[in-house]
Amino acid sequence: MSPRGGAERRCFSASGQLYFGDVIESANGDCLRHGHGLLVVSARAPSGEMLEQGRFKGSWKNDEMTGPGSCKWSDGSSYEGTLLGGQPHGAGCMTWPEGSIYDGAWLQGEMSGQGTFTDAFTGAVSQGIFYRNCFRRHDGSWADIIAEREEHRVKRLLIGTPHVEESPLPITWCTSEELLDRVLEQMASPSLVPLVLADASCPEAPEPGGSAAPLWCLEAPAVRWLRFEATALRGGDASDAVQLAQLAFSFEGEDISLAGASASNPGGASSPEEGPEMILDGSMKTRWLDSSKGALLVELPSNVRVDAFRFATGSEAPERDPVRWILQGSLDGVNWRLLNEQSSDFPTPLERLAWTEVSLSCTTDSTTMHVAFAAAEKNRHRDYGRIFRSALQESLLSHRVAAIAFGDVDPMPEAWSLGEFFGRGTLPLDIFDLRHFNGSGAASELVGSEEAPRVAAPPAASKGSATADVDDAPALSQSSEPPTAHMLRLALVCPHKLDFDRDDDVVRKHVWSRFAGHLPLQRISIIVVAAAPTRRLAASRRSIAMDKY
Repeated sequence: MSPRGGAERRCFSASGQLYFGDVIESANGDCLRHGHGLLVVSARAPSGEMLEQGRFKGSWKNDEMTGPGSCKWSDGSSYEGTLLGGQPHGAGCMTWPEGSIYDGAWLQGEMSGQGTFTDAFTGAVSQGIFYRNCFRRHDGSWADIIAEREEHRVKRLLIGTPHVEESPLPITWCTSEELLDRVLEQMASPSLVPLVLADASCPEAPEPGGSAAPLWCLEAPAVRWLRFEATALRGGDASDAVQLAQLAFSFEGEDISLAGASASNPGGASSPEEGPEMILDGSMKTRWLDSSKGALLVELPSNVRVDAFRFATGSEAPERDPVRWILQGSLDGVNWRLLNEQSSDFPTPLERLAWTEVSLSCTTDSTTMHVAFAAAEKNRHRDYGRIFRSALQESLLSHRVAAIAFGDVDPMPEAWSLGEFFGRGTLPLDIFDLRHFNGSGAASELVGSEEAPRVAAPPAASKGSATADVDDAPALSQSSEPPTAHMLRLALVCPHKLDFDRDDDVVRKHVWSRFAGHLPLQRISIIVVAAAPTRRLAASRRSIAMDKY
């Protein structure tokens, strides 16, 4: 395939891949990446959020990454050096998420030649000759560097790992209303899994029959009022109004009846034929349109639990469609709780009278794993693994938080140790290394999907092999829709209320005595749910430290 003409600079995207850089035209008219350019590969979470999977910046030749460049992956790995056909080749430096580094020669994606590998897990430095990711020791034997690194990574996830008490467990205090936001914030940091505890002051569930504290704080809340506000429209500031054809709510897959419900638009500017009540009339032939772009207020006839909602676009003018919004809920119409916030542009359909469905991040019965029940099933020689598999799969598919809940028993039985359940077909150990679990494709594998794209996978085989293949940069597809990325979000919950006296040291002592044999505490952060903030509580809120395994 011989190029013709000179290179020109272009920017184009398809299927979650964005390229900006030099291109040439081949003899048959194809557009080839050739010269210098940037490729960003992304996928869309079930929530609509775009998640970057990887990026490459550097030289291209006939549509392949060839020459000097740099790669970054969503699991925290990076490479800087020369490539050939999308694989490290020549001189280059690879850095793994925990800080291990190989600097030296590469051959077709493998460490081969003179180089130095520094193991961040052990501090050991191997300098000399490498061949196909193996290092030649002084006695002439060969050490599989990739397999050893994977062994060290996994060992750091095991329960009872020595010397972990040297690093104090990070602690955050919050109220019941703030808990879900704190959980999501902590999982956005380098993959520590939050353990949620209840202080003696943590309130019980506001509705009868609710789960014990603090589990209820993560579940779908009971509401009577719902307020939907579009914070950005497809047409931006040029949009003259916001519009919706219909608005609906659901719980555990069942639509919530809107019979007897009312809708209002305080301070809105709508004609009688396009008033807020139109969103509840069940007809796609009507619509609500507000030129003041105000909020919708829906009052239900009784308290209900909500874990999802959907809205239908209007019959015309796509520029009026919401692409960002805030959904709030309330039991009394005065005190409001944030249920969903879309802070980046959502792919609201351009099609008219089309539905957009959104799941709230809250946990549900189907995304909650009760350790006591799993232990009982195991004791009865039943398939206890299904408890974990089904909940994790539902969490990944719905983008809800998954919860592993312990019972209120002290001391906890040895049978409740998560070490009793770890296994690829039951509870993957890698869920305590979320950055690796989500970035290596293990999450997509759990739901049987291979949609999420990658930019040349790093040679740190997620399966532990020594010679993982490295893919070429994916060709730009004609499909405009990005693939789906499944990302696990996980919390551990213990419904055992104690008076911690606002003392972090008391909390840590309790966690060490209660959970040291049940959880890999070196991979844990702590969230304590307490009553409304005090000066001491507010002062103790802190960002989670960047933990290096």
